[in-house]
Amino acid sequence: MKKSSYNLYSIPELQGRGMNRIFSLILFLFPSLLFAQGCIIGNKPDRPRYVCFDGRTLATSSTGFVWNAKRGCFMSSIPCCAYDATHYSYSEDPQYVYHSFKRCRYQYPFHLGEMQTH
Repeated sequence: MKKSSYNLYSIPELQGRGMNRIFSLILFLFPSLLFAQGCIIGNKPDRPRYVCFDGRTLATSSTGFVWNAKRGCFMSSIPCCAYDATHYSYSEDPQYVYHSFKRCRYQYPFHLGEMQTH
């Protein structure tokens, strides 16, 4: 059997630490590719199927920093990315959508009137 002349370990730059850097880079980038999701696109249903949440943004003003309140958790029949919001859950079942909405409202870190800066 003929040996292949192409071997990554035969490249001087990849011997030792260079090969470890390649594997570290791959392991670093893999989770971001795994969890990346684009806008979920489909036909507009008659009932809400998406639960989205949208936080608050911190903006500068003449008096300092000011919170610009957004919507919090909300149900939608179109994808969350149309609102520039984060996707929380999706379901065809209206009961599960409502249950997921209640869970989102309970777990949502910002409540009206709270001025959190962290």
